[in-house]
Amino acid sequence: MAYEFPFIDRLENLPRNLIFNPNLTGGKSALVLSPGLEKLADTGTLEVAGTVAEIRGMANMNDTVYIVAVDKLFKMNSSNTLTEITTSTTRLLTKTGAVTMEYNDASAARQLVICDGTYSYSYSETKNVLTKLSGDTHNFPGGESVAYLNGRWLFNLPDTNRFTWSSLNDSLTYDSTDYIGVSEPAGDILRLFTFNDQLVVFKKNGIIFYDNFISGGNPYTHRNGADMTVGLKGRNAVTEINSTIYWLGDDLNVYRANGYNPVVVSHYQLSTKFESYTVTDDAIAFGYIIDGLPYVVFTFPTEGKTWIYDPATMHWSERSSYRDDAFYDGIFRGNCYVKFGERHLIGDYRNGVVYEMKDTIYEDNGQPIKWKNICPAWDNNREFMNISELEVVCTQGTATLSGDGSAPTIILRYSKDNGNTWSMELWRALGETGEYGNRLRWLRLGSARKWYVELSGNAPIKWIITDVYVHPPERR
Repeated sequence: MAYEFPFIDRLENLPRNLIFNPNLTGGKSALVLSPGLEKLADTGTLEVAGTVAEIRGMANMNDTVYIVAVDKLFKMNSSNTLTEITTSTTRLLTKTGAVTMEYNDASAARQLVICDGTYSYSYSETKNVLTKLSGDTHNFPGGESVAYLNGRWLFNLPDTNRFTWSSLNDSLTYDSTDYIGVSEPAGDILRLFTFNDQLVVFKKNGIIFYDNFISGGNPYTHRNGADMTVGLKGRNAVTEINSTIYWLGDDLNVYRANGYNPVVVSHYQLSTKFESYTVTDDAIAFGYIIDGLPYVVFTFPTEGKTWIYDPATMHWSERSSYRDDAFYDGIFRGNCYVKFGERHLIGDYRNGVVYEMKDTIYEDNGQPIKWKNICPAWDNNREFMNISELEVVCTQGTATLSGDGSAPTIILRYSKDNGNTWSMELWRALGETGEYGNRLRWLRLGSARKWYVELSGNAPIKWIITDVYVHPPERR
């Protein structure tokens, strides 16, 4: 008699490069390979920048994707043709760090505003001109981030508790008297965000909401009773997906907004990992919906870690990619995201490339997606448990006709001492194309009071893991 054992750990050992699906095959839960990345366009900025060429942000305006790569602004059409907008004299004054981008494609001017944390720029699509905003020419007081709401661009002034806004449908015109100081809670504004026709003001120690009234003198009014006492850890650690705001709090918990109430969605074990990081205020967040399911991504660039939250199942997983210059796991290649028609575009954090993310692609830009899953600890009330046979059930017969996916294998390791030491790698072949009946079995693994089992693989095929069986779990 075979016993089905749990193989998905939601707390301690989160899956890497695998996504939990609770109802994929006949009502059974499964772990599925994360969507891969296929190269669409190369900005060529790596050749100029040297070691790192960051895609710093992307925005979709009027069926054109605008891309900030290093200090250049590009536009890309539906045929993936890139055109640089900037010239040698109009490029951005910074070369690294995420940018915020907001546009208005309803006005005749069709303007896009870019803020890099220090400087701000306005691009006119009709004139094809990028202009640096300045105090002398535009009466612009400066901004660390930009938001857009009902025809106006809004900026938080550097190192202050103030925010300001543009004239209606005109990102080049500002009034020095148009500003609001947010005194409570104390401290500078970290980020502006818009959501449900409201302005959301993030500080390190609190969140404040403003209603927007288009007519009248002051268009923004503080919404009483809506303030949150949880702050934002870093300027770029907030995103919106599926009509919900998610952010990394100042206490290193991840939150979502339920109305005006912050709800923790990260668990203690994950927040403890965050607390061990040396730098967390550089975190970047973005969200996407693929195959109808939403996902929220949090990347910690300094630490080289990426974590993905699935709101539908409340599961977390880790995401990683191989680097171009070394064959080992590193941070996920995705630095930013934009939806372009029905395509999901991802900007790379280091090589100037824009990808399409697809669940029918099983590599990241031609490099393997190495997945790993450590099953929850198996024990038998502290009595010895003998595993004479272990079997893994996963999708088979999907090998490629040639290349790295033509002879896919799955690797098992186990630990009998709480994960302090591990066995050697034990490989099993899945079979070639059309071979659906191979059994993936490991025999005579021995006895232990507590078992940890690790499964892994990196073949570029469609991985779906549905079951782990032990036969028989005998007592010694």
